[in-house]
Amino acid sequence: MRYQSNTTTVPKLAESLLKTVNPASVGLFFQPVRQSGVKAGGGSTDFGGLFLGLSMFLIISALILTSLIFVFGVEKRSGQIGMLLAVGFSPNLLRRLLLVESGALAVLGAIVGSAAALLYTKIMIYGLATAWQSAIAGSTIRFYVRPATLFAGASAAIIVSLIAIWLTLRRQVSRPARELLAGNPEWQFFGSKRVSKGRIGLAIAIIASVGAVVLLVILGKGDSSAVSGAFFGAGALLLIAGLGFTHALLKIVAGSWNRTIASLAGLGLRNSTRRSGRSLAVVGLLACGIFLVIAVGANRHNPLADAHKRDSGTGGFALFGQSSIGILHDLSSREGRRSMSLDDPSLEDMQVVQLRVRDGDDASCFNLNRAQSPQLLGVQPEKLQERGSFSFSGVIEGAASNDAWNLLNSDLGSDVVPAVGDYATVIWALGKSVGDQLQYSDDKGNSFKLQIVGLLKNSILQGSLLISQDEFIKRFPSEEGYRMLLIDCPKQKIDAVTDKLSFGLKDLGLDLMPAAQRLVEFSSVENTYLSIFQLLGGLGLILGSVGLGLVVLRNVLDRRGELAMLRAVGFDKITLRKMIFHEHSGLMLGGLACGVIAALVAVGPVLKSPGAQTASFSLLLTIVAIGLSGMIWIWIAANLALGGEMLDALRSE
Repeated sequence: MRYQSNTTTVPKLAESLLKTVNPASVGLFFQPVRQSGVKAGGGSTDFGGLFLGLSMFLIISALILTSLIFVFGVEKRSGQIGMLLAVGFSPNLLRRLLLVESGALAVLGAIVGSAAALLYTKIMIYGLATAWQSAIAGSTIRFYVRPATLFAGASAAIIVSLIAIWLTLRRQVSRPARELLAGNPEWQFFGSKRVSKGRIGLAIAIIASVGAVVLLVILGKGDSSAVSGAFFGAGALLLIAGLGFTHALLKIVAGSWNRTIASLAGLGLRNSTRRSGRSLAVVGLLACGIFLVIAVGANRHNPLADAHKRDSGTGGFALFGQSSIGILHDLSSREGRRSMSLDDPSLEDMQVVQLRVRDGDDASCFNLNRAQSPQLLGVQPEKLQERGSFSFSGVIEGAASNDAWNLLNSDLGSDVVPAVGDYATVIWALGKSVGDQLQYSDDKGNSFKLQIVGLLKNSILQGSLLISQDEFIKRFPSEEGYRMLLIDCPKQKIDAVTDKLSFGLKDLGLDLMPAAQRLVEFSSVENTYLSIFQLLGGLGLILGSVGLGLVVLRNVLDRRGELAMLRAVGFDKITLRKMIFHEHSGLMLGGLACGVIAALVAVGPVLKSPGAQTASFSLLLTIVAIGLSGMIWIWIAANLALGGEMLDALRSE
């Protein structure tokens, strides 16, 4: 092109061209790489929040155990506290003194706990770099400590510990000095036994149960994310209801059951109500631990279960393929295969769904950062609709899930394109949901929007968004051919089809893999994180077992005089061991029942999902192991209480 030098100047010409010519129209784009990188990193999944959320029941268990240990110490010093009250110390002053004393221990515990947390984090990072490397897809994770975060965590631990201790002190120091000097402290979790008679616990149980039912009725239907959240919330409320009902039952048995105890089991049940606060703490510790273990373990999936079905994560396809160069012919037809020199009898029964590809960010679980512009796939929706391939976990309001693929042909406006994505891609990688929109640019630099109209359940299409082929060609005409293949063929011909296609299309860079294997790779990430989270459940169970052991030991040691009296009037050691066993095994079974029932409700949607491993032998084995552990603690405590010389205990009685 030539311009007359006497009619324009170079600067004016350059300015005019820049105003009228769009570089994007010829494929020249300028990307803010640093800005996009910072945005991707800043919007990544907050694993700290995930750990904190799943650790909530563990934190509650730790607080209960803290209260138990502290109240044991206060009860041991009840005579000292009574003496101080008798000589003029005010209850408020005593509370402050004991709070300062316990605060020093809480600070020391926070320091030790912070050091242990750093060690735990290092172990987790080492596991992610070795045995659990599939969870981060080979990414490099480094140990990094922010002093502000460490200080905030330690401070939070100290504060919540002091709150738990203060609530315990309010009850203990408020007792009359005469009663404390007599050595008859009684720790009650929900107020005085003489006043409440179980009404508070029963009211809590009823309110929590009604809340669980309302939550399921209101949110129990709809997309899977809302349903899962509703069921988990209902399970947590039922856990609270179970503890409230246990409290009410202990009060009722303690205050209303006046008939003669005719069995050791009945006597043991009555004994468990003497310190109802301790008993309720044991039930709560075990219930929280088993709830966390089942709630996490039940979400583990077996991607190979029902992988041959069309509504599974494989879509019923045997092979998944990607090529570097677009395939221009339909491989499902004989003419198309002949054009690609693939006219082979072993390929006659092969069915292929071919997808066009627009490269973009990896939005699968292998990318730890927030994807900005995910890869787009152009598909013929009617082909997947006819096959009934894949399952939808949610669709846009007013649409039917059994006709979800045809939503890609919906007319949402000139600049809005309907799209479908995998649940993990949309919710976690993009931070979006059904009905949300994303901004895109086509081949000519023109902006348009993608609107999410459906979410696929866990599938081999994770990491991409799907739009209709017609819209894809309209927006990206430069992307020629098909670069992604979903292949269905008889099981006995999979190897032959793989060999023929890999050899015949090697010049196009075709890479084939079993569809089930691709699904396993995606699921391995989720299952790895669940394994990490299950360690938290294990810690919760350890706290529960320690709490049970402490309560059993303290109960029987406090009653050595009573047990010595029973020995003196004719009870043998075997009978007394049975009585102690009935007393504490009921609490253990109550805690397991509360936790198991609440957890089964919380994971209700998972129980019905394909590939769930909920009813696995490992979870059942865990519950049995908890029961055996509790029995061992009870047996050890009974032997310690009944061992040695009982004469001194009888004299004190």
